[in-house]
Amino acid sequence: MPDQLDTDLLLLLTGVTAAQGLAFSRAMLFLTDRTRKCLQGRMGVGALTRDDAEGAWNWVKERTAGFGDQTALEFLLDRAQETKASESRFCAAVRGQQVPLDLTSGAPALSVIEGKAVVRQGGVDDRFRDVLTRLTFEQGLAHQAAAGAHTVSAHTTVEPPRYTGAFACVPLVREPNGPGVLIADRAFLHDSGRIDEGLLHCLETFAGVAALVIKNAELQDQIEKQKLAGWWRVMRRVWDLAGPPLENIHREVRFLEGYIQNHMWGQARSACEQVERRIVRLSQRLNDAARFPLPVIGAVRLADLLQRIRDGAKNEHVRCQPQLDCRDPEIRIECDPEMLAGVIVKLIVIRDDAMQEGGKRPPMIRVSGEAERHDHAVRIEIIDNGPHIPKELKELMFSPYFFPESDNHLVIVRDVIELHSGHIEERGTVDSGAHFVIHIPQLAIES
Repeated sequence: MPDQLDTDLLLLLTGVTAAQGLAFSRAMLFLTDRTRKCLQGRMGVGALTRDDAEGAWNWVKERTAGFGDQTALEFLLDRAQETKASESRFCAAVRGQQVPLDLTSGAPALSVIEGKAVVRQGGVDDRFRDVLTRLTFEQGLAHQAAAGAHTVSAHTTVEPPRYTGAFACVPLVREPNGPGVLIADRAFLHDSGRIDEGLLHCLETFAGVAALVIKNAELQDQIEKQKLAGWWRVMRRVWDLAGPPLENIHREVRFLEGYIQNHMWGQARSACEQVERRIVRLSQRLNDAARFPLPVIGAVRLADLLQRIRDGAKNEHVRCQPQLDCRDPEIRIECDPEMLAGVIVKLIVIRDDAMQEGGKRPPMIRVSGEAERHDHAVRIEIIDNGPHIPKELKELMFSPYFFPESDNHLVIVRDVIELHSGHIEERGTVDSGAHFVIHIPQLAIES
C-alpha cells in the first residue's frame, strides 16, 4: 500500500507542476508527525537547481512537441507513474526537512494550525524561506560540488542568496490542526511574481484530493490490520478448541498401542471407540471455529478497555482481582477490545498463578492506564508484588521457545500488542515484583 500511496501522491504533485496543470515550479507535501509537534517532509516534485529545471523543461518539450495540452499532460502523468519519487534528489531533500508546528515557524505551520491557505508573495519575509533557501541554493550547490561542476576552496565560505520568490501553503483539510499542508513555489520561473486567487483555488482542490488519497490509504491499511487480526483470532480459536482434544487422542492412541502389543483385545476395542468419539467431538469443535466471526477494530475509550480487562479476570476466576487506576478515561485507542483485553487478561492469569505459588506477601495486581504526553500514546501498566522476573529472562520470556508448557501465552501477548502497533516491556525489580508496561498509539485526531 505505501507504493500505491507514493504513486498517487506523485501524480498529484506532477499535476501541480506540469505546464498543462497549475504550472508551479515545485510542489511539496509536508505531513504532521505522530507527536503532532512538527511537519515532516513527505514528498516533493521539482528541481534543486535552475540547470536541473531547464534540463527537465527541455526534455519535456522535445518529447511533447506537437502534442496537445491534454496529450502532453497524459504523457507526463504516465511518465510519473513509471517513476519512483524516491529517485528524485529534490524529493530526498524535502524528506529531510522538518518544520516545528508552532506559529513562529512560518507559513506552512500557520496554514495547518489555522486550517486556511497562506500565500507569501515575492519579497514578503517568512521563516519558511530558510527551508526554501536550503532546497533552492544550499542543496543545489552541494549537488553541483559533488558533480564537479565547480570547485570551492576549503577555506572559502559560499553564502547562498536568500530565496525571495512567491510560494503558497494550502492545508489538506480546511480545519484547524489538520494532517498536513501542500506547498507550491515559483522558483526558476521567469515570472516568479504573484500567486492570484484563481491559482490558489486550484491548488486548494489538489490539496483536497491529496487528503482523500491519504485517508484512503489509511483505510486500506486498517482493513489489512483487521484481516490480520481476524486470522490471528481464527488460528488461536482453532488451537484453543483443537489442542486439548488432540492431546487426549494422542494419549488414547498410546494406550491402544500398549493393548495391542499385550493382546488385550477387549481394552483395545474400548480404546478405539474412545478415539472415535474424541475425533467426532474434535470435528464439531473445528466446525464451530470455522464459524468464528472476524473482529471489529474501532475507537475504544481507555476506561472501557480497563473495565473489560477486569471483567475478563473475573470470568477467568483470578484469585487476586486486579485494582484499576484509569487517569485518562476519555482517551481513545483504535483496537479490537476483545483481543487486546484478552491477552492482557492472560498475562494477569499467569502472574496470579505465580503469586499463589511463591508469594510471601498478600497478592496484589494493579492495572493502570494513562496518556503519554510526549509521544501520542497510551501507557497501560500491570504491576504486582509477586516473584520478580530475572533480568536475563526479561527479553527471553517473549520468545516462542520459552515456557512451552504455558502454551506460549507471553508470545501471544507480544504478538497481539505489536499487531496494534504497540510494544511491551518488563521493568520489575527484585523488591517490587513484576511490572509490565504496554504502549499503544492513541486514536489519530479525526480531520
